[in-house]
Amino acid sequence: MNHFFKLTDLLDDEPVAESSPEAQQPRESSHQGQPDPHGALTWCLNIFSGGPFPPPGGRNTWLATFALFCNERGVPLPDLLSHCLGYYAEPGFDAKEIETTVRGIYTRDAAKHGSKPYTTTRAKESAPDAPIPADLYDVLPDYLRRCCEPFEGHEKAVMLLSALTVLSGCFPGVGGTYAQREFGLNLFLFILAQAASGKGSAAYAYQLARGWHKHLTAESAGAEAEYEAEVAAQKGVNKGKGSNSYTPPPPRAGKCFTSPAIPQERQYCPS
Repeated sequence: MNHFFKLTDLLDDEPVAESSPEAQQPRESSHQGQPDPHGALTWCLNIFSGGPFPPPGGRNTWLATFALFCNERGVPLPDLLSHCLGYYAEPGFDAKEIETTVRGIYTRDAAKHGSKPYTTTRAKESAPDAPIPADLYDVLPDYLRRCCEPFEGHEKAVMLLSALTVLSGCFPGVGGTYAQREFGLNLFLFILAQAASGKGSAAYAYQLARGWHKHLTAESAGAEAEYEAEVAAQKGVNKGKGSNSYTPPPPRAGKCFTSPAIPQERQYCPS
């Protein structure tokens, strides 16, 4: 069943309070150019040019390249292992393979550890104003508010926009009306920014729908296997009758969740 509502139904007549003058003041960085191994992982996730974690077929190569990058930047092995095991372990790419790959890189290239260390900025910098007023997060639905809590400033704004984008793909039966036209929820988000500017928090939003994505992918794979079995069975029947004129029906259209916030995570659903 489709559930449509008017866009104006979601609007609150009460304006969101502006941030206090203190909250809008530029923040002064206290970093003094020292190596920061525990902050290096966040920096590496933002700057790594290999893209987000790939689908099956390129996971081990991607992880090895990422581990090499983190090793040179001085990311502590426990920090990297904790992150990789928490976010990348999945069927077909288990914790043992992940740990073997990461430890192997750190052991083999131990001499390169910290050879290109990540350091905090040497100069005092004024952080730009947050693009979304701080008070807005207080009136978000509880789930979105908790998703954004671990982040600050621009990273918090990126997380909110990315979460809305990812979740918009999870409700195909919900939509709205605007100017007498019906619209679905699905949103698309593109973030253009310099390296290490905070856009890396978008990668965490994908985890919000990872379970649903896996469910639909498994459902699609099962439907494909069922279709292939039906085709093989029908071909066997025709072969027994001495007929080779059987034309299999086209595959049934299947469901597939794709995260519009992270195009690299899209997967083709053949069923």
